[in-house]
Amino acid sequence: ILALFDGSTNYENAGLPVSYVPEISLFPFWDDTYIDQGKPQGVFYTITGGTDIIFEYYFTHFGGTDEYYHYLVSYSTNRPGIFTFTYVSSPWASQ
Repeated sequence: ILALFDGSTNYENAGLPVSYVPEISLFPFWDDTYIDQGKPQGVFYTITGGTDIIFEYYFTHFGGTDEYYHYLVSYSTNRPGIFTFTYVSSPWASQ
């Protein structure tokens, strides 16, 4: 989840909407994932051109250490209100 303003650390894979998720939130991948310590995983960001930002996610699927996810969330002030999700790799990509 990429959220603006205050959120919660409650964990519940529930249907949306739920009261503890901020109104302004993005859900590029709604599943149980985590950052596997000791591996090159995490959430990273890059600001380009002073007006664009890209969030890059590298995760492992919870309970499946051989399942890796890589995706991007991009935003440009030249296109207000529009976010682009790019899915680079997922174990479910071929399904």
